Amino acid sequence: MSKGGRNDSAMLGVDIGGTGIKAAVVDVEAMRLLTDRVRVPTPQPSTPERVAGVVAELVDTLGWEGPVGIGLPALIRGEVVVRGNNLDPSWQGVRAVEFFEEALGSPVAVANDADLAGLAEVRYVPGLREVRKLLFLTLGTGVGSAFFYYGQLIPEFEIGSMRYKKGILEEYISNAARKSKGMSWEQYGRKLSRALRYLYDIFTPDAFVLGGGLSKKFELFEPHFSWREVPITPARLLNNAGIIGAALYAHQNIGDVDG
Repeated sequence: MSKGGRNDSAMLGVDIGGTGIKAAVVDVEAMRLLTDRVRVPTPQPSTPERVAGVVAELVDTLGWEGPVGIGLPALIRGEVVVRGNNLDPSWQGVRAVEFFEEALGSPVAVANDADLAGLAEVRYVPGLREVRKLLFLTLGTGVGSAFFYYGQLIPEFEIGSMRYKKGILEEYISNAARKSKGMSWEQYGRKLSRALRYLYDIFTPDAFVLGGGLSKKFELFEPHFSWREVPITPARLLNNAGIIGAALYAHQNIGDVDG
């Protein structure tokens, strides 16, 4: 899609995950995809060069020219990747914005994928900005998280790798864990419910919102929750939240620049 052929609220969003990379052109004002969502497997090993190559191919496939927003499953401080979650260890120390701008030849905005998915949900879903403390979780290959206080993002809120039982949290409640352990939806719902109770006892959120790949399966495991102290709802934007959030972040931080 050429620069002259898009409206001022259009932006390309890319959501990089541990198993898949998704992209679409988004109307960030209307909260809708302007193109079909394109998804390809995350290359293995998921080194920076291989991931950037796939992102470049998606940009070409969508015919996009201009700024790009990217959600990366990583802890990022000052544009430097501190730790890549479910990505190759070689991501550590990469200057994410500089790296992707060189690879794509376009202005780029990069942030944690769960933060961006949460930002989209809070921006577009009525009432969420009024929630005092909101914990947004993405349940996919790993577990991402974003924490909001009256709609304001608390950055670098990573709980997927926090200690839980005999391992870390995502080893118990991620979609990858559900599949590898052959859990039924009842088993998974009960296990997730216990984990949410654990998180509530620590962080006392006023509501949970569940995004990521499992958000579209919410009705299968939600009936098996044994704990419901606060509202627990699926992400309204489902698994498109990451793409929309990445596009929104780029629109806010880069805008429509000539290039």
